Amino acid sequence: MAKFKSEMTGIAPWECISGDAKALELQVKAALTNWRRKAIDFFMASSALVYLPVIILVACGFGPPLSLTSQFVVYATYSVLVLTVVLKNLDHRIRLYTVLSMAYLADIVGVVAYPGPFMRVLPVALPIIGLVLGGVRCGRLTTLLSILVILLTPFITTLPVLTSTLRINAVPPVEPVGLMLAQGVGLTAMLLLLMVLLEQFYGFLVKALIDQQQSANDIKRKVLKLTEAQDTLSKEIDERRKLEWEVTRIADEEKRRLGLEIHDGVCQQITGALLRSEALARRLDRGQPPTVEDVTALSVLLEEAIDEAHVVAKGLCPLESNPNAIAASLRTLTRRTQRISGVSCRFITTGDTKIPDPVIAQHLFRIAQEAVSNAVRHAHATRINVELLGTEGVINLQVEDDGDGLPAVLPPAGMGMHTMACRARLLEGEFTVTNAPGGGTCVRCKVPRTSLSPPVEE
Repeated sequence: MAKFKSEMTGIAPWECISGDAKALELQVKAALTNWRRKAIDFFMASSALVYLPVIILVACGFGPPLSLTSQFVVYATYSVLVLTVVLKNLDHRIRLYTVLSMAYLADIVGVVAYPGPFMRVLPVALPIIGLVLGGVRCGRLTTLLSILVILLTPFITTLPVLTSTLRINAVPPVEPVGLMLAQGVGLTAMLLLLMVLLEQFYGFLVKALIDQQQSANDIKRKVLKLTEAQDTLSKEIDERRKLEWEVTRIADEEKRRLGLEIHDGVCQQITGALLRSEALARRLDRGQPPTVEDVTALSVLLEEAIDEAHVVAKGLCPLESNPNAIAASLRTLTRRTQRISGVSCRFITTGDTKIPDPVIAQHLFRIAQEAVSNAVRHAHATRINVELLGTEGVINLQVEDDGDGLPAVLPPAGMGMHTMACRARLLEGEFTVTNAPGGGTCVRCKVPRTSLSPPVEE
């Protein structure tokens, strides 16, 4: 069955990519036409070989007794069959209709010249050949012709003009006309029933092929989707792995930075306070009373150490569990950036910028922190504007600088850019990096408010 379907279609099921049922039907019909063309070539060549011994017997005088007119019709019919075998460039339908026409002519001549069972059954076989090799329309046409030949045969065999021309001796038919007519009606009924069944089976085969192609296309589409999903998943896994390495690297750098800040800041202040305490202890040991200046200097060093410790702690956790914390943290970020780098850094907030979930606020803060850091370190900016805009549907974060801007040919994005984009995806937001209108770079992150609420625990 699989081989039959392969020969009928001429194409593999997975080679059909159209999902439209009409296109599938056209493809199946085209494949069926190609198969019929090959089948007609085989049928013509086989028929020429099968009937060649008969033609040789007739030519040598060993065949049935035939008149010269009947022999001429036999030779002409076989010659046309041979020509259809040789002339393969002709349209296959023309070749088929030509051979069928000659077959009907030979049947009419044969049933008059030499009545026999073969000549009575041949009109039943020709519609089947026409249906298989020519399609439904050819099958119906040959069925109509066969019915006419079967029903008119009893009357044709009695026409004196034909019998005197086609028979050697005008011997009356062996079977009575009434019996031949009854047999013709029976053969007609059998032919009609057989053709209806064959048409139904033909339609079933075509529908089965179309359904098979449709199923194959559905499977191919699913396989393609699964392949695309697998490729996407592999890329995401690679990006996550790179992101994990980057997060680890940033964490190590943050630890080193905090260590330097503690060493250069808090430790220095505490060391200064310790030296002041030792100097005060020596004064007391010498019996000198402490002065107000000594105690005041010690207090100043301790206060500076406490302030520096607060700054370090604030860097570890820049946001508080407060919906308004994001604005305050961004304002602190801009002030501290301006104080440390000397770059003019300004923060602007507009509208409702409350974010209930501190984790989401932390992601937005880190995006702004990375964008500001890139503007200071890489863009050679002299001015940075950080804007937080809250509307009814979204929260917009924008960091714009007047630095070098984006190059004409963009290099592969660094991990900092990947990190910002990844944070935006986690927030289901839209992240873009473009050239600013007046020169420089503009980093935007637009987050829908539906993503800002914390998850509800059941």
